[in-house]
Amino acid sequence: MSSQLIQYIYKVIALLLITILLIACGSEQSTKKQLVTVDVIKVVPQKIPIYKKYIGTTKAVSSVYIRARVDGFLVERNYKEGDYVDKGKLLYIIDKRPYEVSLAIAKAKYLEQKANAAFLISEEQRYANLVTKNVVSKEKYDQIKAQAQGSIAAVAADKANIASAELNLSYASMYAPISGKIGETLINVGNYVSGSSESKLALLVQLDPIYVEFNPNAADLLEIQAHQDKNPMKIEVVVPSGSSEMRFPGVVNFIDNEVELTTSTILLRGTLQNPKMYLIPGVHVTVYLYFGVDPNAILIPAEAVIQGQGIHFVYVVGKDNKVEKRIVKLESMYKGQQVISSGLQANDYVITDALQFLKPGEDVKYKVVSVAEVIKKNTYSDDQQNSKDSDTKTNGKKQETTTSSSSSEKSSSK
Repeated sequence: MSSQLIQYIYKVIALLLITILLIACGSEQSTKKQLVTVDVIKVVPQKIPIYKKYIGTTKAVSSVYIRARVDGFLVERNYKEGDYVDKGKLLYIIDKRPYEVSLAIAKAKYLEQKANAAFLISEEQRYANLVTKNVVSKEKYDQIKAQAQGSIAAVAADKANIASAELNLSYASMYAPISGKIGETLINVGNYVSGSSESKLALLVQLDPIYVEFNPNAADLLEIQAHQDKNPMKIEVVVPSGSSEMRFPGVVNFIDNEVELTTSTILLRGTLQNPKMYLIPGVHVTVYLYFGVDPNAILIPAEAVIQGQGIHFVYVVGKDNKVEKRIVKLESMYKGQQVISSGLQANDYVITDALQFLKPGEDVKYKVVSVAEVIKKNTYSDDQQNSKDSDTKTNGKKQETTTSSSSSEKSSSK
């Protein structure tokens, strides 16, 4: 074999070795480049309240219909619909003139009967002296005495008639029996109202404080009763308000004495302070019933939880930066975060993004972020998606409009 051929073979082998080395280096660099960088949050136990959540309904502590108690024409209304009125405020006036006349007549009859009674009493005394002297008969004296006693009873009756007339006159003016917010007027001024039919004029509702009623499961009753026996249990009512929410604190003031058999629930009622009267009766609200405090609760962003077949799990960065799968048990939500009762512990690093691209045992790089950053990032992503969906719908409508216009032009040309 010639020396030139041998040199050529050496050169080819050398080139092959260099190529293999380059491929190996490139593959190693490519593998390094493919490591996923994920955001993680560090688990730090927190102190949070222990509570159970229910759906409740607000209810007025007191509500009263303003009703007519005497007959007559309604002549005056002294409030604006929807006003807050104080107890004792004059609300309506029924025409008083007939009742003023009746009172005057009752007083006149009383004075007449009083004068008549005075005369008959005086006559009784005079006849009493005459009967002792045998000037008049005993029968005549008894007759005068009976008339005097009858006149005294008539005076008492006329006095009662005055009181009745005064009462009817007072009923012509209707005052607020409680402080609260008054609703729309049900009978307008100028209409005839009747006391016998108890004409409803308006509804007056006390708003501060206000009740909330809710129905825990009967299985929770013993635990609730045990806490209530120590101190009135605290509650908090949450009501959505635009993009935020309003919270109203209160306490449980009533536990019913029997379980509703059809639903296996028991009625609880709480009292809420409502100084600005934002809450009104009949509103469906979320009620949080507090049982105490958990000093070492584990909370993570809800976005980090993955639902499997009958389980929930999260990915954490474990030893040697490898992805680990942890099955977790979920409790309630607290301020937008998921409470975890088992499966995680303090100082675990829970992965919060790129979850669909991960699998257990995979090497990753990670960056520690705050919960606020996770929430902000997910909110931004949701807004972006909503914007895309909106654009898609808008473009679809434009396309439909264009197609419709083209069809109309074709029909016109035909």
